[in-house]
Amino acid sequence: MYIANFPDKESIIRTLLNWIDEPLTDRKAVYELFKSEGEWASVNFTLEANISY
Repeated sequence: MYIANFPDKESIIRTLLNWIDEPLTDRKAVYELFKSEGEWASVNFTLEANISY
């Protein structure tokens, strides 16, 4: 469902699914991915929900 709504994020989802099967030991890579994608998700989901502060 996520890929259907955000096709540009397919590679990120595939990466996360691969990490389930083969966990990454590079903590910095994990942190950087979560940081960048977390920021993207926060901005975009807030916009989608039309939350006004």
